[in-house]
Amino acid sequence: KNQFSGTISTDISSLKQLENMYAESNKIRSSIPTEIALMENIRVLDLSQNYLTGEIPQDVGNLKRLEYFALSGNGGLSGPLPSSLFELKSLQYIYFQE
Repeated sequence: KNQFSGTISTDISSLKQLENMYAESNKIRSSIPTEIALMENIRVLDLSQNYLTGEIPQDVGNLKRLEYFALSGNGGLSGPLPSSLFELKSLQYIYFQE
């Protein structure tokens, strides 16, 4: 089990070829930057069990290849689920349980 801490940098947008990001069960304390939507090849995005806050960016709808999206265990997330999330045709698994 890792214990990475800090924030999710806006530089995450430079990871254009990344397909799988498993960053669950760490100590990441930040909002989800809108730049995450520039990770055009991401298929798995698991940010569960961290300390994320704020709203899920509407721009997640740009992640056209996203199949698995997990944000469970982030009690600081708020607001509605972005409607663009439900337009992702490749999305097979979504997990937001507290």
